[in-house]
Amino acid sequence: MDLSENYNGQPPPTPLVPMRFVEVLDRTFRIYRENFVTVIILAAAVTIPITLLGTVIREYQPDITTTSNNYSYSSSYSSSYQNEVFAWWGILILVMLLNFFLQGVLLNGIVTYIASESHLGRKITIAEAFSAAKSRLGVLALALFVFGIIVGGLALVVTFTGIMCFIPLLFMPAVLYFGLLIYFFIFPVMMLERVGVFQGINRSIALGKIKFWRVLGFFFSLWLISLIISIAFEVLVILAVGTTSYQTNPWYIVLNTIMSAFVAPILPIGFTVMYYDIRVRFEGLDFAFMLTKTQSSPRPADVISPRPMSGLLTSQDVLNIVVLTGGSIAIGLVLFIGMMLLVWAMFSGAGSL
Repeated sequence: MDLSENYNGQPPPTPLVPMRFVEVLDRTFRIYRENFVTVIILAAAVTIPITLLGTVIREYQPDITTTSNNYSYSSSYSSSYQNEVFAWWGILILVMLLNFFLQGVLLNGIVTYIASESHLGRKITIAEAFSAAKSRLGVLALALFVFGIIVGGLALVVTFTGIMCFIPLLFMPAVLYFGLLIYFFIFPVMMLERVGVFQGINRSIALGKIKFWRVLGFFFSLWLISLIISIAFEVLVILAVGTTSYQTNPWYIVLNTIMSAFVAPILPIGFTVMYYDIRVRFEGLDFAFMLTKTQSSPRPADVISPRPMSGLLTSQDVLNIVVLTGGSIAIGLVLFIGMMLLVWAMFSGAGSL
């Protein structure tokens, strides 16, 4: 279905032009509105089963306090409880893996493809998106796994070595920096381009470097908007179900799941739009599309993905890491001082009473 129907029979405005920051945000939520039913059905189909499974698992979580009180009375009880704990952790790991595939791969991957088609003026269904993009889901899953191993492994090494010696902790901002570079564009790169796992990760890093602070600001803008929506929705839910044990209230769980489905598509749609903006600005994607002779309606997979022009670590990267480190320290100090002032105010108020 062509989106020209939404513009009174006229062609939609071309999306392959550089956009201002506000225009990227506007385009993100325009695509969200135009594909609202599609992405909400997909998000609900993913988030509802995971939420229900998580609720059931929490309900059957073994009680450590009860075990410690009964451990000395019965060795058979202890053995039975250990089996129960192992079984619970096994199920939890399986649910986490299922969540990784359903939300991290299926939801974000398919929403990214739907957003890309909508950005290019084509509106498609979930079935059409899955049929066109299913060959890329396995590559995306493998890329996310490698991403988790690299960034998560480095973070664990830095953290544990930092316990014994403070110096390794100084490398944490660098781990965070490269983690963000990969995360920003890993979904559009892996889903929309014909690249392998490691080439796709390198592409994600290269695109993230081009306008790191702009993309980081965009990420925080979307995160803040999502947070405000979530908080407002949760306040309404608490008022509706009551404040007493509201987290165990079935209506709270249902409504909170619905809220998660509303918020989940925002980030993948936003980074798909930003992906196009970066590629049009700095890689000439619009001209590459015009030169493509094999397709009347080209997509990023129909053009050659440029190779990174710079090395893994440049002087600009070092500067970005230094600024990121300074900003993190400043934010940490502000939060710490704020907490200290809050505690002081609470104790001062209690003392005056």
